[in-house]
Amino acid sequence: MDSAAGAGFQRRAESRKVAPSRFRTPLEPPMSLPEALNGIWPIDPDPAVTNLAARQHWRFAEGRLAAVEVAGLTLSADDPRLAFLGLRRGAGGPYPARFRHDPLTGAALAPDAPEPAGDILAVEADSAADLPLPAGVPALFRAGRPAMLCVFQENLGLLEWRAPEGWIPLGRLPPADLPPGAHALAAGPEGFAYATRDALVTVALPQLGAGLGHAALGRPDLRFLAGPARIGDRLAAPGLAAGEPVLAEAPVRAGEGVGPLALAPLPALPGLVAAPVLNRLGDAFWPAEAGFLIRTADGAPPRFLPWPAGFAPILAQSPYRDRSGILHQLGLRAGRYHYAALAPGDLLHGLDGPHCAAGGVSYAAGERFDPPWDAPAEALTLGAYAGSLLVPLLALPRDTLLLALRLESPTAEAIRGLPFPRPLTGYVLHHAHGAGLTRLPASLEVGSLADARACLGGGRLHLYSRRERRGRSFAVRFR
Repeated sequence: MDSAAGAGFQRRAESRKVAPSRFRTPLEPPMSLPEALNGIWPIDPDPAVTNLAARQHWRFAEGRLAAVEVAGLTLSADDPRLAFLGLRRGAGGPYPARFRHDPLTGAALAPDAPEPAGDILAVEADSAADLPLPAGVPALFRAGRPAMLCVFQENLGLLEWRAPEGWIPLGRLPPADLPPGAHALAAGPEGFAYATRDALVTVALPQLGAGLGHAALGRPDLRFLAGPARIGDRLAAPGLAAGEPVLAEAPVRAGEGVGPLALAPLPALPGLVAAPVLNRLGDAFWPAEAGFLIRTADGAPPRFLPWPAGFAPILAQSPYRDRSGILHQLGLRAGRYHYAALAPGDLLHGLDGPHCAAGGVSYAAGERFDPPWDAPAEALTLGAYAGSLLVPLLALPRDTLLLALRLESPTAEAIRGLPFPRPLTGYVLHHAHGAGLTRLPASLEVGSLADARACLGGGRLHLYSRRERRGRSFAVRFR
């Protein structure tokens, strides 16, 4: 075995019919005889591929995987949790991520879930598949290393993982009991975090074994007001400590979990606080009734800035991000819709009516705006959806996934997040910027604008309704 293989690839031959030295390693071709693979291969995990640090022992027999022993567990060849180890797949089935070539054919092995390249989205409409969701109030997201598609039932605290066979329960967590507009999941390669009224909850992913380990950071006198944001190597969330406004922060250390809480005092934080949003620099902003909280990625102390005089934010709407990276919050001033910049200087932009925004796109009256206070960037041909409210579900650099809703109540009420008089069916449209709309074979039944969600990952687009607890999934490509 050559030095490139390292100690992590030395195996113990289970059969003496073949001398191990006659064959090269799966790091390089060819290794085309199946008996050369037979034996036990100790694998030191690559931290760039999996968060599971335990050494893996892969046992092959008759040229095929028989089982993997890791962290005191034995995973059979068909155990879906093998994906947590980081895999490459070939003609003979799954192999360790460190294998670069198929031992049976010599062909190069691709990563199990390669990251897409390109910024133009192509949705394969004929790949539609139903996406049933477990009972509860579901939030779909991807987190961990390797990235896992999970659903968190906010009202139950149940976390489930999407395996090829369906949803697999991972365990119970504290329910998310913040107001709906304040709740947020901070998901990333280490796992995810969220806040309850009493604690900042962090969960490392993936995990093996019984139970779901988590940390709950809090203090007896601390009450959280909104969900956390990941800012560099720290988690931060606003709250009240003994009735005084603070920003609670905890360091996130790779491989060590989350450190102790530190509280930074704030001059003011009155009223409701919305979920955080990050700009391109990694700075976090929490819009609130009387102003907005800023915590920049450069480590400067947090600040709370008031809104311009007379401005009332509509916290149910996500901020719009302009081309310079500045975020703007929708609201009302003197009965007219405005965008107020989440930046010093009392910058306000008047609008001709309500807008719905996501990321760097904003829609109103069948038109796309960039920015919303200028002339429309694109007029859309809506056809059968003329008169519908266009709600961005997912904004990408050159594409937007929209939900077209024909409202039966005033638009102003829907924009503020109020529930509809009765559930409505919305239709999903793919807007390729500058190239018009395409109807996808998907519809969502919603009781408010907040019910419709989208999640992209693993080579698929997932669209779902929190009210209906079902959705549709499509294969996607980037080019």
